[in-house]
Amino acid sequence: MYLQYVGQTKGTIMDRFKAHFGVVNRRDMKEDIGHHFNGPRHNGISDMTIHVLHFIYAPSEADYSLDIRLAVEFKWIHTLRTMSPHGLNMKDKTPKSKFSRNVDSCIKEYKIYEFRK
Repeated sequence: MYLQYVGQTKGTIMDRFKAHFGVVNRRDMKEDIGHHFNGPRHNGISDMTIHVLHFIYAPSEADYSLDIRLAVEFKWIHTLRTMSPHGLNMKDKTPKSKFSRNVDSCIKEYKIYEFRK
């Protein structure tokens, strides 16, 4: 069984995962990802894979950009059931925005595009 993690980033996905890879390679057990991928039945970063679920066409510095990212992250955390113990997300990151109750309206308003395999 594979555990999944959903996260959002203001920067590039490469920068986000360089940080995650660094935590695992340094064997930083204070970070959840370091603890998990350096634990039993794992071989560090060779066990990690990356998938883009959404790409947001909004300037990362725009006032509304964080609202969008948090709303989409919230949607995927709950859609994929990645909260612990079913996944690697440890905190419920309910978005603190006007879209906290209706993520789909946020997605429609800001024209967020979804990647599918």
